[in-house]
Amino acid sequence: MPAPRTNRKSDKKRRPPRLEDQLRRRGSFFVLGVDEAGRGPLAGPVVAAAVELPVATEIPGLDDSKVLTPEKRRYLFPRILDAATRFGIGLVTSAGIDRWNIREATKRAMLRAVEEASQGYRPDWVLVDGLRWEAFPHRQIAVVKGDRHVPSIAAASILAKEVRDRLMLAYDRIYPMYSFSQNKGYPTGEHADAVFVYGYSAVHRRTFHTSSGGDLWTGQRLEEEGKNAPLDI
Repeated sequence: MPAPRTNRKSDKKRRPPRLEDQLRRRGSFFVLGVDEAGRGPLAGPVVAAAVELPVATEIPGLDDSKVLTPEKRRYLFPRILDAATRFGIGLVTSAGIDRWNIREATKRAMLRAVEEASQGYRPDWVLVDGLRWEAFPHRQIAVVKGDRHVPSIAAASILAKEVRDRLMLAYDRIYPMYSFSQNKGYPTGEHADAVFVYGYSAVHRRTFHTSSGGDLWTGQRLEEEGKNAPLDI
């Protein structure tokens, strides 16, 4: 007996509901997707975003921020804000990263984003990209490659990336010698050379080290108390 034919179009229509909607069908109505941007750079803050999307909301082109062009992220940014039921942004500056370490700073940025989005209410679930966070005060579901497969996490990744990029463009106008508009604080050869010549700026992470061209680069530590001291929040 021949195998039944598969209607590919109808299969697409019957795709499983997204994770947020599955949770809502089980009685969890307040579901936030959370993601961050800026864990790897040598300068600037780590920024997190939290987003709640209405049931069955479709935002064409929504995807992991890392696979989108800057133009596409700028296009999607206001559309996500318009579509979101709630959203929040949280950040920790370079001084905070030096104080706590990047992992703790990232968690704090995420919690600030959740707090802003929640507006005094407690989310039923927080959906995070990657691995679970220890000592996280909210119920969480960690989704591997969540920024590709969970719309609210993808939306959060775009908001966080776009906010951070705009901050780095502002820093570029203050510190043009580091070319933040081109490298966004990542350890490019040009960035490393600029730090070798000019030393750290107020927005550099003093505890970060990297390699460029095979040589260990530590930058120039500013020892004078209070000199170029970034705001610690």
